[in-house]
Amino acid sequence: MAFKSNILILEGEEYFLRKKKLSEIVSDLLEGGFSDFNYIKLDGKKIDLREVVSQWQELPFGGSLRVVHIEDFDKLKVKKEDKAAKIMIKLARERTVKKNFLVLECDRFDKKGFNKEILPYAEVFSFKKVREWEFPAKIVQYAQNKGFSIDRHAVEMLSSSFSELMTLYSELEKLFSYKKSDKHLTVQDVRDVLFPSRDYTLFDLQDAILNRDLKNLLFVGSKLLDSGISYSSISGFLESTFKKAYEITYIEKPSSMGFYQKKLYSFGSLFGKSGIEKALIVIYKVLNLARRGGLSERVYLGYLFTHLYKISGGRK
Repeated sequence: MAFKSNILILEGEEYFLRKKKLSEIVSDLLEGGFSDFNYIKLDGKKIDLREVVSQWQELPFGGSLRVVHIEDFDKLKVKKEDKAAKIMIKLARERTVKKNFLVLECDRFDKKGFNKEILPYAEVFSFKKVREWEFPAKIVQYAQNKGFSIDRHAVEMLSSSFSELMTLYSELEKLFSYKKSDKHLTVQDVRDVLFPSRDYTLFDLQDAILNRDLKNLLFVGSKLLDSGISYSSISGFLESTFKKAYEITYIEKPSSMGFYQKKLYSFGSLFGKSGIEKALIVIYKVLNLARRGGLSERVYLGYLFTHLYKISGGRK
């Protein structure tokens, strides 16, 4: 892996991808028996810039390279007239440090003040937050990289069940361990490994809503409650579904869509802009009632599903 600079900035809210890139950088740069000695990790909340400069200039131990990693670099306090800042900018500009790499990692690299001065001499890797409607493509790619294929319905179930990329990949690893033999993942594998006690999952609600099947919608909702999924989780899942449907149908409008994106687009088309807004209002309203009220979760679920059914154009 060739780098344009020995100052590397890893920034962005997608924690998993950021850490994955960090691991690749360290593995690529620090080969051989001295890697443990030449990887230095510092906490930006607990150090000052003087220590960063000192560690960056220190010679590698035994090996040919040294990596100084500053975690939470955005929390490091740099004073306006800090001598260490001037020294570091000079070292970066003149490329005085030859054998050491400096990795500055944070959620957001603010391009002001000292950061603005160091930026021209750094290589930046940005990792924007992966939107949930992008999960299906990430799932397929991750599986392929591991030598697996995966059914589209399995992809849909996984996309609908997890909201964090790191959690999603962790669950995929469980599936890979389970299916070492044929390396093909099905929706039944997902059910058996990740949801062994559930006959139904949240994504079954989407099908029932799209089919305007109130009877099945109420049935699936009841089964989910029986399996231990709370009304709050069901409500949050539906809120996320409608928000993503609105975004992909009326804001993103991608020219090509995968299976899960098409399903979200179907939601957007079925409910329309005003229908999605009404659905979200009902979701918020019933959730507040459920938090304050003393009725069973099935009552609130029935109230919510009946209203969503009517908003979708369904008739009793």
